[in-house]
Amino acid sequence: NPIIQLIQPNLLKIPAFQGLKIEKLFYFQNQSGFIQKYYGTTLPYKDITTKQINEILNAHQILTSLNVPVSKDFIKTKYIQSYEALKLKSEQSNTLQYRLIRFFLAQISPKTLIYESSKLKVIHGDFHARQILFKNGHLFAFIDWEDCRFGYPAEDYWYFIWYNQKPGLNLLKNILSRAKIAKQILNRSSVPYNEWETAINIYLLSKLEAMSHKISLGRIIRFVSARNFALKLLTKIKQKEAKTSLLQPKILPISI
Repeated sequence: NPIIQLIQPNLLKIPAFQGLKIEKLFYFQNQSGFIQKYYGTTLPYKDITTKQINEILNAHQILTSLNVPVSKDFIKTKYIQSYEALKLKSEQSNTLQYRLIRFFLAQISPKTLIYESSKLKVIHGDFHARQILFKNGHLFAFIDWEDCRFGYPAEDYWYFIWYNQKPGLNLLKNILSRAKIAKQILNRSSVPYNEWETAINIYLLSKLEAMSHKISLGRIIRFVSARNFALKLLTKIKQKEAKTSLLQPKILPISI
């Protein structure tokens, strides 16, 4: 299979694990591609139940618990490199497009874009409702693994919450329907604040990079909306961590 031979050096081998089905790949000699055969249906966010979200989170936890060694050091700093490249590019132009990018870029702390190697996990990389199949009302499979990579689990969580937001009235509807998903993820997840912050800033950086190629009013509105929603989410995470810290028993020193 010439395609498999071509991509083999870049493949990430994931051990088989129970509880999550992976799509099968079919190769046809007369076509330069794959056909993925899926069974099941996707659901819009508003129709995903609390029970189904729990099933999704349980299956995702299996994925991110895989013990796959990280062998490439550049993974730690690849986003800070992207940040510096975009910053340099924006400083070389004074157009409205790049002035906006500079303004938004200044609101992202570069140090939050550097991974801690010990916290890196295998993540889906493109985790949203249209990648999740249900069958008979239950989670059946995660599909479309072409963006699978090393990262923080919060990257998948954030993308699942925010993916495909649209401006206008639809944006308000989507935010309301996703609010319950965000709340449930926060209640179930023990992912710390700093990993959420990194995940969100990586997402925002990717949107600024997209703006550097083509800027539009829609992209600006979606970016600002995502950032505002993210700030509220991060505030809730910080409050949750502070509350948890207060509830933990204090160990007092013993006088002898």
